[in-house]
This record gives sequence, C-alpha cells and structure tokens, in this order.
Amino acid sequence: MKKLFLYVVLGLLWCNQSFALTEVDKYAYKKVYDDYYTCTVYFKFLSRGVERADNLSDKQKNFVNTMKFKSNALDMDGRELVEFLNKETDSNITNEDIQKKVENIYVSFLDIAGRDYSKTGLLNDKYIIICNDLLDNSDSRFEYWKQVYNSRETDDASNVTDTSLIDTSDLVGGEPVDLCFTDVE
Repeated sequence: MKKLFLYVVLGLLWCNQSFALTEVDKYAYKKVYDDYYTCTVYFKFLSRGVERADNLSDKQKNFVNTMKFKSNALDMDGRELVEFLNKETDSNITNEDIQKKVENIYVSFLDIAGRDYSKTGLLNDKYIIICNDLLDNSDSRFEYWKQVYNSRETDDASNVTDTSLIDTSDLVGGEPVDLCFTDVE
C-alpha cells in the first residue's frame, strides 16, 4: 500500500512539473513584447497619418483599415504575451504599463516623423519589414532576440550590454522601403 501511495505521489509530482524559462527565453519574450507594442503603434501611426486628410479615396480608406487591422492584431497578440509573461516570469505588466508604453512610443514617433507626419518615411525605413515580419511570424522574431542575447553573452571583446543600441533595420535585411503616406489628395 505504501508503494502504491509513493507511486501515485511521484506520478503526480512528475506530471505537475512546470517548464521553466531560461534567461535567454525571458529576455527574448520581453524584447518581443517591446516589438509588439512598437509595431502596434507603428501601424496605428500610419493609419492616423492618412486619416488626417479630408475626403479619403477608397484606396486610402482601405489602407487605413488595413493598418488598423494590423495594429489591433498585434495588440491582441501582445496582450496574450503579457499574460504569459506575467504568469511564467516575475513580470507584473499591467494595462496601465501597456498604455504608458504605447503613449511613449507614439510621442517618440511624432518626434521622428514630425507633428505633421511629413517624415513618416523615416519610420517606414526602420519598422516596415520588422513589423510585417512580426505580424506574419512572431517565432522568427523570438529566435532573432535569442541570437542577440547569445551573441551579447559571447561577445566579451566589445562589451555589448545594451541591445537597444543595435540598429535592427540593418540586421533584418531587405532594401530600404520609402513609403511616405503624408501626401493625401
């Protein structure tokens, strides 16, 4: 009877083992969280830039709707990731944290593109490939951040400790894309 009890307890413990995230995974998930909200704001920013004009053409309305759809999709994915991070790590990301992050990103985009959205092309050069890739396949972005973490760990010679200094637009490849949607007729 004692052996049976022992087998049951050990079986329950074995089945109840939780999967622990590595430091690399935690880092990558948090960076993907940052990407989700940067891209959410990016698509929202593009839609607002076009919406500012009066009497939008059907093509412009379609563009605005597409950008809003992309923004909403990334926001939902980002919220699912936040739920996961809060559950699996020591993170405690609140809706207020998300809102503040979104506001800060939006202000930084206004600083880059101008209050009149005239330099939106600068944002496109940096984010269009990253954000579309994130929307299509977030796993590849997760793997990218794991590689950044691992290269940071193995790169003692340069002492790279802040990956925010890495210009990711050069790392994802592709040609610069010039899509400035400020000239609305």
